[in-house]
Amino acid sequence: MSSTSTRRSLVSSSRVASGRLAAVGLGDLVSHNLGVELTAVSIIERLPTYELRLAAGTRRVALREQVDVVTNRWVRSVERELLYPAISRSEAGQLTSFAAEGRRLCFLIGTAGGGKSAVLHQAVTDQQRSNTAVLAFRLDRLDPFSSTTELGARLGLPVSPVTALASVAGERPSVLVIDQLDAISVASGRMPSNFDAVADLVREAAAFPQMRVVLACRKFDVDNDHRIRELSTGPEISTVAVGALSDDQVNQAVAAMELDPRRLTSDQRTLLRLPLHLVLVATVANEPGALNFETTNHLFDAFWERKRRDAKQRRASTRFNAVVTAVATEISQRQRLSIPVLVLDNDDLADDADVLVSEHVFVRDGQGIAFFHEAFFDYAFARQWVTRSQSLVEFLLQGEQELFAALKCGRS
Repeated sequence: MSSTSTRRSLVSSSRVASGRLAAVGLGDLVSHNLGVELTAVSIIERLPTYELRLAAGTRRVALREQVDVVTNRWVRSVERELLYPAISRSEAGQLTSFAAEGRRLCFLIGTAGGGKSAVLHQAVTDQQRSNTAVLAFRLDRLDPFSSTTELGARLGLPVSPVTALASVAGERPSVLVIDQLDAISVASGRMPSNFDAVADLVREAAAFPQMRVVLACRKFDVDNDHRIRELSTGPEISTVAVGALSDDQVNQAVAAMELDPRRLTSDQRTLLRLPLHLVLVATVANEPGALNFETTNHLFDAFWERKRRDAKQRRASTRFNAVVTAVATEISQRQRLSIPVLVLDNDDLADDADVLVSEHVFVRDGQGIAFFHEAFFDYAFARQWVTRSQSLVEFLLQGEQELFAALKCGRS
């Protein structure tokens, strides 16, 4: 079809062109502007030639609301894990400044429980205050997806996350934040086949000069998955490493719990340089012996016992051990860190799970349920496994889901 006939067919069509006609018109626009930088503004200026226009304003408003819903859901999921008062992290400033260096992609890496999501939370809050469009989500609680559009659908978006963010941002700067990238790592044993869709998402974002992408991932997976490692290297890629908390930060956090930081031993101080461990201490801070821990397991033991008592106090009939074991086992079998709430109907454990959600042992995300932190799943699964009459070899050879748990424990 010639360019003249293309224009005529578009002019003679209805005011709202079909997808096929719009694609033909845009193709003609590109072919007649080779060598011209086609920005959003310049494309919009040329649309009347083809009797095309932007989508209706109501549709863009709806898309903006959907993007906000996704980001706010991620914000709430992170806030459930944060220590209060929050610890200001310098790494957040590094995240907000990497775009000014001309780099399009930034990796945020760190150890399990080291505060990556807290750093992201601080950076996202800063970006939103600066009139930057933000879309943030986490991968670890999603069902599998094979394309960027299907990923968007998993999040509740009608299009790819990049398309949604670009539409909302317009000419403004924008940041796409992808948390828990390790969920698609080969080393994680969960959704490694979904990596290609995320890589496609990064490539889609490269088409928008004002869009930056932040990927948060455990260092273990960057080191042990060659695909993630290759994605994290290049001249336009920045890396921000989340370091351990300083002595001053630990002291301030412990003092805010009305505990005496001078009582901390050097080994305890080393443990508390991980923010997750401070969260665990904060849970039992008002109990005698709150600072009598020596290992990470001691911290989790104290958290478990406190939450068990609190759940019983909230509702005496709560089956704490039963519901934790059921959720941990189901997560292992499904190899997903979030499972449908409906699976708890079998043993009538849904009401018990609701109590544990109120006690912040579990989190609800739509129709899914997960442990408040991935590391607590590791602990809960290991705790119930040691009661089995089974050797370690039998455990590892029993099935793929057991290897999933073993790999997770190893990288934590």
